Amino acid sequence: MVDPSSAMWGYGFGHIEAELEAEEKAKARRRKKYRKVEPPLLDLESFEVKDSRAVITIKNVDVRPATVIRVSLWKVLRKPVIKSGLLTERVILFERVDRETRPDAFTVPPSQVLNIEMSLTETLAEGMDYALVFYMGSYEEHLDYPDLDYLELTMIHELGWVFLITFKDKRFEKVAIMNAEQAAEYWNKVRAEADELLRKYPRRGKNILMISSLFAILLLLVGILFYFYNPLLIFIGFIGWLLVLAGWRKAKNGRSAFGHSLAGGLLMILSGICFVPGILAIIGGLMSKRPKSLLS
Repeated sequence: MVDPSSAMWGYGFGHIEAELEAEEKAKARRRKKYRKVEPPLLDLESFEVKDSRAVITIKNVDVRPATVIRVSLWKVLRKPVIKSGLLTERVILFERVDRETRPDAFTVPPSQVLNIEMSLTETLAEGMDYALVFYMGSYEEHLDYPDLDYLELTMIHELGWVFLITFKDKRFEKVAIMNAEQAAEYWNKVRAEADELLRKYPRRGKNILMISSLFAILLLLVGILFYFYNPLLIFIGFIGWLLVLAGWRKAKNGRSAFGHSLAGGLLMILSGICFVPGILAIIGGLMSKRPKSLLS
């Protein structure tokens, strides 16, 4: 017969050891010194496209039930695309091409096969890469930093699997399979390419900022030459012109000019003589305020 006190002591000791091991693995993972090879939970058996509908067959290749909360299909663009709006621009890295999935949430028992029907928003292109995402939830990990013990820091880990597929001769080919953590690293690499494009691509609104700067300096010179305006207000307008000029240079080099243009535009408006250039400077600054990489 097992001694209850010994059993409880053994259970508690084992529980503590497990917690310590999990904590060490979490710290090592953050230091990039620990990477466990995780076997896939799902396998993509087939992917068939008929008109605007896709039939997906998956199989649970694990001994645990696989619960999927959401399925989505994304087109991976060959290079980042910049789309212009009214006042801003955004960088498109991926485009979602699924409209409706049946079933939308499900559980696949071990060694069982499930067929999924997916409505598509467009015809899948030949030679294009696509990411088939099976989202399976998330969990929180407590981060223990002795210097920041007064803060409750947590890291959210997403669960799921991503299949990278490509179409050749109207048939799909599996390029890679990744878990959610590996997929996040892949998305970050693609976003880095988009950020590199942003640094080289001039911001929208730079032409308006250039017109504002030229118009403002013309008005300021007229005010100085003909002595018909308050010198203090001309000085305020000149400071605003310098700020707008700095904003134009930032927009030309692919950086947001919103801060400089807003401050310079307000000073121009305050001067009175540069009221119209100040309005143009604020509009140009708003147009240059493009967000970083967006997942469309």
